[in-house]
Amino acid sequence: SERSLLIFACTWNVYGQFVPEAVPQLLGSRKYHIYSIATQECERTIQAAALNPSHKKWEECLKLYLAPHYVMLRSHSLQAINLMIF
Repeated sequence: SERSLLIFACTWNVYGQFVPEAVPQLLGSRKYHIYSIATQECERTIQAAALNPSHKKWEECLKLYLAPHYVMLRSHSLQAINLMIF
């Protein structure tokens, strides 16, 4: 039989805000095998994030939302952009 791999990929500019209440609406019912979530301007303005990227609050928020069925495989930042793979 044919098998499918379901991948959720999104990019989200959060404009320096931390809004954990938006995560369920964004990620939905956790029906995918892999989640690829990119954020921009995470927790800081673009100017501040370019010099000092911070994404720990978002990582913890997504880990809690996707647990226990998903684990973070990798997180990587390039200035104001952060990519997380679950």
